[in-house]
Amino acid sequence: MREAGIWLGDGPEYFQHEGGFLSYEPMIPSDLDLEQFKPRGWPQSHDGQYPNLEANDKLLQEHVRLVNFQLHQVFSASEQRTA
Repeated sequence: MREAGIWLGDGPEYFQHEGGFLSYEPMIPSDLDLEQFKPRGWPQSHDGQYPNLEANDKLLQEHVRLVNFQLHQVFSASEQRTA
């Protein structure tokens, strides 16, 4: 949003600091099938036909694995920036 110039929360001084910006190319695990998430996405899952997921549900576990993978990428990118 900042790159597109549509972020209104920061003044011009935000864009002039010497530290630069964090940038990385997001990836997903190569063995993750994104198609498994489509039936539970918008708008399909908002019609009341799907029950809540249980903690041991494979779809939920795959979602958590994906989020952890992405968080690790952000953490690793910020570590490289400060090194």
